[in-house]
Amino acid sequence: MKKAVTKGVFCNMAKNENAAGKAREELPAAVILAGGKGMRLRPLTAHTPKPLLPVGNKPAILRILENLEEEGVKKALILTGYKGEMIEKEIGGRVGRTEIVYLHENDPSGSAGSLKRAENLLEEEFFVLCGDAYGRRDFRAFFDFFSEKRCDAAMLLCRVREPGEYGIVRTNGEGRVVGFEEKPFWSQVFSDRANTGIYLFHKNVLSLIPPDRPFDVGGDLLPALLASGASIYGYEDEGVWRDIGEFKTYLACNLAENNGKSLIGKNVLLCEGARVKDSMIFDGVRVGEGSVIDGAIIDENCVIGKNCVLRSGCVLGRGCVLRDGAVLSSGTVLSAEDGREGVSPETLKSLFSETVLNISAPPFPDFFASLGSAAGELFGVGAPIGVFYDEAPQAEDCARAILGGICQSAQGCDMGRAHEAMAGVLTRAAGLRFSFFVFRSAAGGLRAALFDENGLPPGSSVLRALRDRVPNASRAKPSFGSFVPVRRSTEAEALYEKVLKDACFSDLSGMSVGVGFGSFAEAKLARALLKRRAVVCRKDEGAVRARISPDGRRAELTDDTGTLDHWHLAALLIGREIRLGKTIGALPYRAPAALFALASGMGQFPAGFAMTPTGSGINDLRAQGARLTFLFDGCAAAMGGLSFLAQKKTCAELLSLLPQFCVLESAVDCEEDEKLYCLTRGEYEPAGEGVRRMSGKKSVLRRAKERRGMLLTVEAANETDARELLKKAREELKRELEEKRENT
Repeated sequence: MKKAVTKGVFCNMAKNENAAGKAREELPAAVILAGGKGMRLRPLTAHTPKPLLPVGNKPAILRILENLEEEGVKKALILTGYKGEMIEKEIGGRVGRTEIVYLHENDPSGSAGSLKRAENLLEEEFFVLCGDAYGRRDFRAFFDFFSEKRCDAAMLLCRVREPGEYGIVRTNGEGRVVGFEEKPFWSQVFSDRANTGIYLFHKNVLSLIPPDRPFDVGGDLLPALLASGASIYGYEDEGVWRDIGEFKTYLACNLAENNGKSLIGKNVLLCEGARVKDSMIFDGVRVGEGSVIDGAIIDENCVIGKNCVLRSGCVLGRGCVLRDGAVLSSGTVLSAEDGREGVSPETLKSLFSETVLNISAPPFPDFFASLGSAAGELFGVGAPIGVFYDEAPQAEDCARAILGGICQSAQGCDMGRAHEAMAGVLTRAAGLRFSFFVFRSAAGGLRAALFDENGLPPGSSVLRALRDRVPNASRAKPSFGSFVPVRRSTEAEALYEKVLKDACFSDLSGMSVGVGFGSFAEAKLARALLKRRAVVCRKDEGAVRARISPDGRRAELTDDTGTLDHWHLAALLIGREIRLGKTIGALPYRAPAALFALASGMGQFPAGFAMTPTGSGINDLRAQGARLTFLFDGCAAAMGGLSFLAQKKTCAELLSLLPQFCVLESAVDCEEDEKLYCLTRGEYEPAGEGVRRMSGKKSVLRRAKERRGMLLTVEAANETDARELLKKAREELKRELEEKRENT
């Protein structure tokens, strides 16, 4: 593929230098993607396609076309879908000297799929832009860069503060793209340079787009190009660019276009005492006496009564009517079509920013049923979706509401009580397509952990798809509809006992094991040990003391000679797997480098995979990694470690069989907007998740937490070196944060 793509471009560019000079005078045609439904901007897009939403009293797509026309683009192809006839009627067949051609798509095929359908209309080189952005770019300089590099593809980049909302890009010293992540979780962020969705492509790249299934540019085509060896370059200019896909950014773009002042449409009546600040009011709106509108968007023909208050982030759809004295809290979204109160995309974005949802304060009353209903819609009719919960009564009530939503379209499976690691293990072992684990956090609030079919956290694309379905599923009622939930709690208990039984490979009869009973996970371990005829004692009384973290994910075994922490237990068990002839195909990026080195020293070369991936999360690497249950479940790791100790070994003797390493972790608090600064400083390189600096066998990993703060993970040959390294890493990070705060 590399030869096919690259040869086509090089031959084309070398054929005729005069033709290349002409191309610089007359820039290639532009393809504008304008087919999306703009679901995150509902109800504004209920009547108007997103490209026609005004920015400073002019449709967003018209501003893009005017920018292209000024730069010398003579032809534009607009690919339409949702309400495409409105776009064609509004824009017409020409903007200045730029001719406009339209191609309508009835069944969406993704951003790259729509390019494939338009292949016969495209020139050898062409720009690609999204029709829902705001800004001005230097397209002539961009094309000159593309021509100079003689590349297969180039993308315009810009610096952003919220990289998780974009595709972030890594380039080498020459500007060639060597890696990117599409809308990553914070744990995968390594750069603040984002892909704007503005590209220059050579037509040969379309050969990588399958004609028979949806295919996106950012999530599918660019990774395929990189894997094929095609040359992709990133280009930065001083231009302005901003996505308008959310209420917050859409309003900000309008205020920027109006010099920071509120925008007031035609025939708007502001009665005496009405105040409007940092807001956007469309045509035909009436605002009653004494009402206050602060940071809101009001669509056409709304009527707001007297003494109403609309706080920041409020949105009223076309034709909404507010009674006198109505007070809307921040982020409230109202639609006249269904007459009910909705929830802002910003609220849902915050809620779904990580794979463990903080659901202590649900955004609307039937949220839990809507969450289950959204999952059922996402994974399809009859898909088995499980619900687990801990011992907290509120957790079980919440889980049953989610289950009711699932059962409206999918096969809801009541999996009963569990700990977090157990829920993940059983999701995979029971063949579930997806699952929820609802639990009470140490801080007292309810949370819901999500798992894909591998029993691992789902990818960001799955999380976003679930998030985007929740508002439309919000009419869901907590009932079981035509589907009856499958009660699997007894089956789940038996299946987990089998998992722990399989993790044990020695006779534990008579072995004295001290177990703390402070958590459900430790109670599960004790039960498994009793079934293996071990003698279970209080935690300080056994010859071996076992400790499991409250979430069930980590284990630690201690005897009078030393301690086997979770990663050393994992190292022992990985070595055993290899000696048994099993393949270690993949390990999580978060695993110590010593585990990768151990495997390679035994002739295996595992790849790394992300625990919080940007894609769907369902791929071969993650499936291979999930097979190593002991990596993710502390009870399974403990059963395996106790099996080694039952073979007349001590912790010290087992440690002597392993490479020397010590892993320590610490959190450093910082604000949300300081995390990018921490990730882009110093001699750190992307490490799959986070950024790492290596020095011999010592390493420091910085990884952003999903909300606020950074995690530091250090690895060294021994505990003394590791503690010293961690101390220095913390001091370095705090010093950088202080410098940033002083310079802000």
